Amino acid sequence: MTLPSLLIAVTLLSSFPAQAQENLPVEARPVASFRDTLVFAAPPPPPNLGAPGQRSDGAGSRGCGHVAQAPAATTAPLTALIPLYESPDTTLAFAKTSAERPTLWIYVPYQPPNIARFILQTSAGETVYQTDVELPEAPGVIGLALPDTVPPLAAAESYHWFFNVYCQSPPPLAYVEGWIQREALSSEAAAQLAQLSPPEQANFYAANGLWHDALTTAAALRQSHASDSSWNDLLQSVGLQDLAVEPIVDF
Repeated sequence: MTLPSLLIAVTLLSSFPAQAQENLPVEARPVASFRDTLVFAAPPPPPNLGAPGQRSDGAGSRGCGHVAQAPAATTAPLTALIPLYESPDTTLAFAKTSAERPTLWIYVPYQPPNIARFILQTSAGETVYQTDVELPEAPGVIGLALPDTVPPLAAAESYHWFFNVYCQSPPPLAYVEGWIQREALSSEAAAQLAQLSPPEQANFYAANGLWHDALTTAAALRQSHASDSSWNDLLQSVGLQDLAVEPIVDF
């Protein structure tokens, strides 16, 4: 997978900025550059990641017989709400955050008695965090927040995460996986962010390529202000507009 040929799966593929970036703190920007319109500025991913990742499990109709509930044929498959980068020979599910313990968002069409497990690993394959996840009673989007007991993500480090759904035991019935990298805010950017309204904060994060922060802010806005379009705009920007109407069932 060569970085110059990498494309992000959005409506306008040619808009992907395929140049290298250093892992520098996010700096303060003129407010006018992000206040009016939410635009996700997709950053190029690190060139040295291993496994490419899987944003969506295409076998969304698999079931476990009488042991589990399979999603309906019309239901979208298990899908991680993250950008998907595409090249001629592979795809990469990758997003950045400034949070030490971010929230990841996943659309889950499976219900109990299926079970799920979330795993976070370093780029070397060392498990940092693992937990069983209680599935919702109806299809919808869930937020997976890293708890305070997990060591904070190190700045400029890449982490590999997995969300596996099981009937009752391995192998997984369905899974998604991706990469996350933390990019710290400069003190000036953090001070600027604190002065912004929630919609402006979502725009700030999106303009700086901090996907997880932008989507988590947009999720809170969707819950408190039904007319706010940040959630829809973000999902549409990465080709997930069909999931924008799905309910957030666990925040």
